[in-house]
Amino acid sequence: MTIPYLAKGLTCQRRVLRGVMTLVALGAFLACSAANKIGSNDSEAVTITEAGPAEREAATGTQPEVHPREAAHSSENVAATPAHEPDTNEPESEESTARDAPVFAFTDWQYSGKDGSKYRVADANERKGEAVRKLFAEAGVEYPPRQLLFRAFKQEAELEVWAASTADASLVHVATYGICGQSGDLGPKRGEWDNQVPEGFYELDYFNRHSDYYLSMRVNYPNRSDRILKEKKKPGSAIMIHGKCASIGCLAMSDERIQELWLMAASMEEGKRTVFVHILPAKLWDSILADEKYSKHHAFWRNLKVGFDHFEDQQQLPDVSVDDAGVYKFE
Repeated sequence: MTIPYLAKGLTCQRRVLRGVMTLVALGAFLACSAANKIGSNDSEAVTITEAGPAEREAATGTQPEVHPREAAHSSENVAATPAHEPDTNEPESEESTARDAPVFAFTDWQYSGKDGSKYRVADANERKGEAVRKLFAEAGVEYPPRQLLFRAFKQEAELEVWAASTADASLVHVATYGICGQSGDLGPKRGEWDNQVPEGFYELDYFNRHSDYYLSMRVNYPNRSDRILKEKKKPGSAIMIHGKCASIGCLAMSDERIQELWLMAASMEEGKRTVFVHILPAKLWDSILADEKYSKHHAFWRNLKVGFDHFEDQQQLPDVSVDDAGVYKFE
């Protein structure tokens, strides 16, 4: 009797165990189904996808492996990645679109065509007319311009061209030209035959198509300040911006470059507009004002620097006058 009862007990235990296993499997199935339906509508199909690295990291708390080629895109490199990639359709900033004025060195080219003013000017127009118009177009300035300034720096041996399309507009830096020849030293011209290039605020007042230096444009030296501050009986005269590379108190630009400068200035002559000329000792004022070698010029240079600073700050031509002591005044 004992054996039949034992067999019946074992059979019962097997049935209970099968029931428990069935319930466990059913519970697991229902749990998976519920998990896959989170965030979806009952009518939408459920898509089960393989977990990616991020999901595995979230589920396990472990950092996913990163292939060496993918290291640049890993979370460790986030700081090196810009937070905002620039949109290619966004307009560029003023800094990124700012134009650097071109710089032109003097050359060895010399005019060798027919003599006579009409041939000299015609050659300049033929060789450089289109280039000058393009230069102004690239600077965004009408040609001929409404305002034109030649701004020379003796220490740097540079002549800058600035221009504007209207009478009240700020001037734009169109180009910079290397000065081929200039005589003397830093400091103003104070007398005839001192070989100095003047320093001050001037205008062009004459165009010479028959010059021994190919083409030349006269600076209206001496102005009132020069006449008051002269150290000799005669202050000197005939200060030119011209071709070739020889200079006796003038700014020699080479034949090729004077063609370009001539065309710019002559275009203003046709409209009876003034070409302004600022001739300054240097761009870096602190060094020359600290140099005791030039101490006799320091007071004069500080006066010139007021006009220099006025233009640097505003890109506008100052109204210049001279008082009875020869001191420049700027408004």
